[in-house]
Amino acid sequence: MKEFARRPSDGSEFPSAAENPAQDQPVSFQPPAGRPVEVSVEKLAGMGSWSWDHVRDKVIWSEGLYHLFQIDPAEPAPRYERHDRLYSPDSLRLLNEAVTECLKNGTPYQIELEAIRQDGSHFFLAAHGMADRDPEGRIFRLFGTVQDITNQKKAEQQVRLTNEELRQANARLKDAVENAERLAYVAQVAERQRSALLAVMSHEIRTPLNAILGMASLLETTPLNGEQTEYVNTLSSSGHGLAALLNDVLDFSKLEAGKLALERKPFSLLELAHESIFMFAGAAREKNVELTYLIDPRLEDRVIGDFYRLKQILSNLLGNALKFTHQGGVCLTMTTRPLGETELQFEAEVADSGVGISPSAMKYLFEPFQQADSSITRKFGGTGLGLAISRQLVELMKGRIQADSALGTGSTFRFQVVLEADPHRETNRRILDGQTIGYLSSSPRNQEMLASLVEYLGGKLVALSSPEHRSGIEVILADSSPGLPQYLDGWQGQRVIEVHPFAEKGVTHFQKLTIPCSVAQLEECFRKSLPKLSQELRQTQTASPSLRILVAEDNKINQRVIALMLQKLGIPADRVDMVINGAEALRELSAREYDLVLMDLQMPDVDGITATHLWRAAEVNSGHRVFICALTANATEGDRKRCLEVGMDDYLSKPIVLDQLRQLVEQASETIRQWHQVP
Repeated sequence: MKEFARRPSDGSEFPSAAENPAQDQPVSFQPPAGRPVEVSVEKLAGMGSWSWDHVRDKVIWSEGLYHLFQIDPAEPAPRYERHDRLYSPDSLRLLNEAVTECLKNGTPYQIELEAIRQDGSHFFLAAHGMADRDPEGRIFRLFGTVQDITNQKKAEQQVRLTNEELRQANARLKDAVENAERLAYVAQVAERQRSALLAVMSHEIRTPLNAILGMASLLETTPLNGEQTEYVNTLSSSGHGLAALLNDVLDFSKLEAGKLALERKPFSLLELAHESIFMFAGAAREKNVELTYLIDPRLEDRVIGDFYRLKQILSNLLGNALKFTHQGGVCLTMTTRPLGETELQFEAEVADSGVGISPSAMKYLFEPFQQADSSITRKFGGTGLGLAISRQLVELMKGRIQADSALGTGSTFRFQVVLEADPHRETNRRILDGQTIGYLSSSPRNQEMLASLVEYLGGKLVALSSPEHRSGIEVILADSSPGLPQYLDGWQGQRVIEVHPFAEKGVTHFQKLTIPCSVAQLEECFRKSLPKLSQELRQTQTASPSLRILVAEDNKINQRVIALMLQKLGIPADRVDMVINGAEALRELSAREYDLVLMDLQMPDVDGITATHLWRAAEVNSGHRVFICALTANATEGDRKRCLEVGMDDYLSKPIVLDQLRQLVEQASETIRQWHQVP
């Protein structure tokens, strides 16, 4: 390369511009105090160098710079005024401004440019330039380097695009969150409105329904002729059907919303079995269908769980079985098995000899609003919600429900749920202690049921055919029939318990037992019939005074119904007081001692929740606790929880019938007795 004659201002040597640098291989360029840069390194780094002697208007490019612009190194380096072909208009304007300032004042520059190759493609350069002065200090040359930063710019562009996409995604997410919050608010408002509607609907329907069913249950206890009995039965059946329909709709709504909570209270599985069966005893008798139940002798009686929801499941299964069974029988079987020290598995099975279910209908059996046949709704009635609700209730109790059926052979429904073992449970009552009980019967189903109950009580039931087989038997269970009194003449010396179906009267003077019976009822018969047990019964029987009861209810008709029901239960009218709101209830509770309060929730002035909360706070230092039971037409989620949270002891949902009130009074009496026991 040819040398410039001038020296840099610092006195060092520098290369002069070559007339044709492309002829010298390899081309090198050495800025002051710099080191030569080999072309191969320049190419590898995507770099290039240049020099412009503006006095002689000579331009020198390194081979790396030729390579970047895809220009043949044999060609002269493009003159400065021809750079409009090498850069985009905006970049050319930026370069001119930088070069002009550098020539004028020697100001170095560092800029980014959009360049154009020979083939028209665009790429990006990072350009650096500075001025060189002669010994007199005049600027005579500019020189510098460029580096290909296309990949860097693409990466930056990709980052910008990514950031923009993220910004847009965040904006969409923000919009989605705001929309979700808006929808959630709308849903909450709708849920509150739905809950309010359900509460109002439940209250408005249940309040008159309570009076209708209450009066019907009272009428059933009065002397009626055949025609009147039919009217009352129709009234009661229709009322209970309406109540069941209302309960199904409300329960399904709560289950769908995930707001149905289970109770956790001690209860008896034996009572659950008898109450569930007894509900349908009258209907079974009318259809001439035998309704029975079997108890595993190892059944754990006392458990902790939701009595009412289990009863609801059994009622659905028993009601369906009875509805579709026209001859034969329906049988409930109950067993338990331990699941560790604190839990047990409860299994119930309902088998019938009814019409059965087709395989195609079995697939949709537990779906809401589905029934086994499209004509069933018209023929048998119902909403198709019962089994769907039962399935969801079973699953809430950590269990499962199944069904087996075939057309013409009947159906079997069974479910298993997990319950807690009652830590205060007692061992099963084995009062018979191996005693043999005789049975005269023509009904294999009734015999199987009574054998199950006798075995649970620790005895053995044997079928008798003639007086010669009575050896060692002190008590005989005998099916009621018109010829029974004469037939029993040959059974002198035995104590006889006459077993007669529900809704029928006995035909002998012997002790009576209505079937289906409870274990407790059978036990009481044995205690009265067997000498040893009879003596124990006399020793344990004690008289108990009637409860003093306060009823807080603003509906006069319901007040009258409750008062009449309590009288039917043997509670004198002078032991029952009525008030119409919570304020009056608080005044009565302060004036005298009550044992039981039936507290309506929705009352004027002071409601039942507030009254209970105030009274529980006031009675802390009184030493006398009152049993308070909610008595309400509400059936929405949270009612029971709110009642228990403020200190209520139980909860009854209207419509209330005599048996429910009887159970409540018995439970309250037992609880109050335990409260008053001296430790």
